[in-house]
Amino acid sequence: MKYEELCKEIIKEIGGETNIKEAYHCMTRLRLVLKNKELVDFNGLNKIEGILKVNDMGPQLQLIIGSHVSEVYNDFCSIANIKKETVVDESDTDDTSYKQKLSLKDALLNILDTVSGCVVPLLPMFIAGGLISMIKVILSPTALGVIETSSELYIFLDFLGNSAFYFLPIMLGYTTSKKFNSNPAIGMMLGAMLIHPTFINIVNAGEEFSLLGISVSLVNYSSSVLPTIMLVWIASYLEKFFDRNLPVSIRSLLKPFLTVLIMAPLGFIVIAPLGSTVGKYIADILVTATNILGPIGNSIIAALYVPLVMTGMHVTLFTQFFFVLLTEGTESVFFPAVFCATSAVAGMCIGFALKTKSKSNKSLGFSFAMTQWFAALTEPAIYGIALKYKKPFIAQIIGAACGGLYCGIMKTTLYTASGSTIFGIVGYIGENSMNVVHQCIGMGIALVVAAVLTYILGFDEEMESNRDVS
Repeated sequence: MKYEELCKEIIKEIGGETNIKEAYHCMTRLRLVLKNKELVDFNGLNKIEGILKVNDMGPQLQLIIGSHVSEVYNDFCSIANIKKETVVDESDTDDTSYKQKLSLKDALLNILDTVSGCVVPLLPMFIAGGLISMIKVILSPTALGVIETSSELYIFLDFLGNSAFYFLPIMLGYTTSKKFNSNPAIGMMLGAMLIHPTFINIVNAGEEFSLLGISVSLVNYSSSVLPTIMLVWIASYLEKFFDRNLPVSIRSLLKPFLTVLIMAPLGFIVIAPLGSTVGKYIADILVTATNILGPIGNSIIAALYVPLVMTGMHVTLFTQFFFVLLTEGTESVFFPAVFCATSAVAGMCIGFALKTKSKSNKSLGFSFAMTQWFAALTEPAIYGIALKYKKPFIAQIIGAACGGLYCGIMKTTLYTASGSTIFGIVGYIGENSMNVVHQCIGMGIALVVAAVLTYILGFDEEMESNRDVS
């Protein structure tokens, strides 16, 4: 038997063949219903070569094997002397025999796992784009002054580095489709429509635009994450519906056509603008909180900033507070808190780099910190560390909150719009000579707390090394 050794290792780590109640498989997973889950050695399972990931789903243990799972399953049943069952649909969520009552924590972790699984494959793109953008900033007039912003080299580095983020919805359409076992070409098209030049021009011009008599929210979705993931996720169910109900003779023609025809207006009218709409309400709540709670409001904004970046809701906050800066000449709530949040991101990366035993992860951690400081790009750190390992994300949020609280107490103020890189600290130099000092202290607090907590809390590198990102 081709997979005899793999199956024997699995049986050993799950408590032996007498602990197996039932065994099934789907497109990629070996699904086991066990008599006593306490007999399972999860650490042992995660070390087995040939298992991509282990999912503990209540009464069912799911071992992600890959497309060759049917062959593994046949050998497994023969070795374990158990009856072969019917192949199950991997997308079937109505099978109550495998359901467990998920807690809020489990639900949030599942959402984070899904988002991470869609975005992590794009990490090399984030790294390349981030480092190129960092070089651009270092060479620019705001730093070393080697090149002018009007020079061809600056323009080239600018659009080259930015391409990794501007066209993110298209790339994300592909990886999300792979995650949900749907058509990657359709996923890429759904992502592309969100950043088509015609739509972007309409958004930039602020022109009224409607579909089916319903107004479309004018939002720039470049660099966004959740709109594309939600679109492709829903489209994957639509594709499966057409697979079951369309005649084979016309399925290849009508399935992509109908999927896009339905998802395009639904996406522009309902799904994609959802983050912007929710973001507006969150912005109003946070403004009220800062008025009532004072420095604690600054702390809350700092803590929530990175989670809001993940959803794209931070754009609404940025717009609202940037208007305050333009009209009043100063701003002492949002931007000081954001600087602390991004400093906490860098701190998280440093703590991660110091804690990890992997040389490649150590290099990534330090490079992500540099990218955050010099290019103001949080995406590599968010999707390469925070979402992937979970605990560093908690450390970043706490660090940001501590730094934001200090800046709120000291009432630090942004006098001039100066960007979000480390060089942006010059925007805090103003009539109060200690203002910039207190802002630096707040950022230092955020960085140190995030770094120390990331180091103390640690993270499960072994589990993530087997992560399924397909």
